[in-house]
Amino acid sequence: MIENKFKKITVILFIIFIFLIPIINIISKDKKINEIENKILTQFKAPTYNSIIDKSFMKNFEKYVEDQFPNRETFISLKNNYSYLIGQREFRNIFVTKDNRLLEKYIFSKENIGYNLNKIVEINKTLESKNIKSKLVIIPNSIDFYKDKSNKFLLNDSQKNTLDYINNFSKKII
Repeated sequence: MIENKFKKITVILFIIFIFLIPIINIISKDKKINEIENKILTQFKAPTYNSIIDKSFMKNFEKYVEDQFPNRETFISLKNNYSYLIGQREFRNIFVTKDNRLLEKYIFSKENIGYNLNKIVEINKTLESKNIKSKLVIIPNSIDFYKDKSNKFLLNDSQKNTLDYINNFSKKII
């Protein structure tokens, strides 16, 4: 008897959820920016024949529904709080230390570093043509400064390897 009531309540809640969320999503105004996640949210793009054929409409629509989900920030906050309570200390490449500092995980990317170094070379050439001397100073991010406060099992790329990569790059262009 009680089990049947529980099943009925579950089915009713499921049906309400299935129909209510899309209706709220359609009625509510689209947001442009999510300040909590520091990201620009996907906007709705009307389908075209080509976007349906090349499947880009559905990919964009999937991102749109995910980004514009009603009360998304609340759900993310609840999930992060729960994860923190059960011991998780890394959230989207942000690590929470023992004394509650937020440290960004360092991830090495040859593409990003190569792009930035090429831009630095361009700027340096412009400055040299105007007889302006410049120097490049590379500052490690906070996770290197607070190694003792972070989890020893945190997977983090070596910033020393990055400096070696930059030094090798600079030797090639000199």
